[in-house]
Amino acid sequence: MQQKFHGYLLEKNTRQLGQKLAPNKSAEKTYVADQNTNQAESFDTFGRHILADLSNCQKELISSVDFVKKTLEEAVVKAGATIISSRFHQFTPIGVSGIILLSESHCSIHTWPEEQYAAIDIYTCGEHVFPQIACDYIAEKLGALEVCITSVERGLKSARKLKESFVHRINTTENLLTFPKYCN
Repeated sequence: MQQKFHGYLLEKNTRQLGQKLAPNKSAEKTYVADQNTNQAESFDTFGRHILADLSNCQKELISSVDFVKKTLEEAVVKAGATIISSRFHQFTPIGVSGIILLSESHCSIHTWPEEQYAAIDIYTCGEHVFPQIACDYIAEKLGALEVCITSVERGLKSARKLKESFVHRINTTENLLTFPKYCN
C-alpha cells in the first residue's frame, strides 16, 4: 500500500523514507495501564532518532529565536508529530536553544550563528511520525549548505531473546546538499 506524506512516497511498514523494506518484526510492544480505566494500552517501542549537524546556515536566520521556533514547530507538524509544549531561549549576544516536547518524544536545536552552525536532535516513537521530513525542512529553512545526519532506529528487540532487552541500529549520511522543497 503506497501513500504520500508531505511529498514522500511511503510504503506500509517502511523503515526509511522512499525505500521499501521488509516489515519490522523486531519492534516490541509495551503495555501501559490507562490511569482512568485501568485497561492496558499497547505502545510500540520502535523509534527513529536523528542527530544532524547543519553547516553554513544563514547567520541571520539561526540568530532569531522567533524564526527558529516557528521553523521547528512547522517541521514537526509536517513530520506528523503532535506538539505538547515548547521552550526556546535567545542568548546574548547571539544564539538560540530550544526544545519541543512531542507526544511522540522531542525535537531540539542549538545554534552558533558566529559559526553558521546548528545542531538538531529529533526523536520520535512509533510508525506514524517521520523525523527525516522534519530534519530536511529545518535544514532547508535555515539555509544549510551541508548536513551530516546520524539516524538511529531504537527500541528494536534484541536477537539475544532476553526479556525486555532492546538494541538500536545506526546509519550516518554526510554532506547532503539538496533537500526536498517544502518551503513556499
